[in-house]
Amino acid sequence: MSIFTKNIKSERPLETTPERAWELMGDFESYPDWNPLAPKMKGKAQEGKRARGLLVLGPRWLKVPFWPKIVTADKNRELRWRGGLPLLFSADHRMILDAEEKAAPKIRHSER
Repeated sequence: MSIFTKNIKSERPLETTPERAWELMGDFESYPDWNPLAPKMKGKAQEGKRARGLLVLGPRWLKVPFWPKIVTADKNRELRWRGGLPLLFSADHRMILDAEEKAAPKIRHSER
């Protein structure tokens, strides 16, 4: 692993249905309502499409544009994109809805 590689992972109980969670994950324009790191997002959660938005890096006033490509848009299951800033960083971002365990569905998030 490079000193320049960072992996972020989290997992938490899903507090809604996988269908409702998917609606929120795929509605990029609602991201500013619940995702403080993406104060602006536009586009469609469709494989092969590009979204566009702003990311907060460091201080809240430092917002940079990014254009991630949607790699996976598996309805009610997984949303994954890759993107970043050329010459600065690239990221592989995943949100997975794990509803296999009906008693304890969860959402898993990771970024590399």
